[in-house]
Amino acid sequence: MTVRRGSVSTEGETLTWRLSVDTPTVVDLWEPVRVLPVTEGAELSTKDVDPQWLLDSSGDVPDPERPLSDAHLWVWLNIPPGSTGVDFVVPTVRDQVTEPTESMRLALTDRNAKPLPDRPVLTGTVLDKP
Repeated sequence: MTVRRGSVSTEGETLTWRLSVDTPTVVDLWEPVRVLPVTEGAELSTKDVDPQWLLDSSGDVPDPERPLSDAHLWVWLNIPPGSTGVDFVVPTVRDQVTEPTESMRLALTDRNAKPLPDRPVLTGTVLDKP
């Protein structure tokens, strides 16, 4: 199983990671992913993503504003039978606040939300839209 990096995007666009396998699955394949704190720079906050997406993905709400990794984002992705992949899409929102470049980190995890040691932690970056 591989996961491809979320690309650089601009506020109001989406960050997308692709989780894939080499051959089509014959059964539902479920893989948990978790948002981790950034290790450098600014982290996307709960107000930087679509509020409905946040609620649907974590059961959490944007207020009070906090780092996205504090919103308990641990999502189970499904690769359905006959498919080779699924996208994890994070819709960002455009605001009128001048901000630095912000990021979020995504990790494949075990069934206890612990990042898998043999898998990379991938970063997606969002640029401010003037």
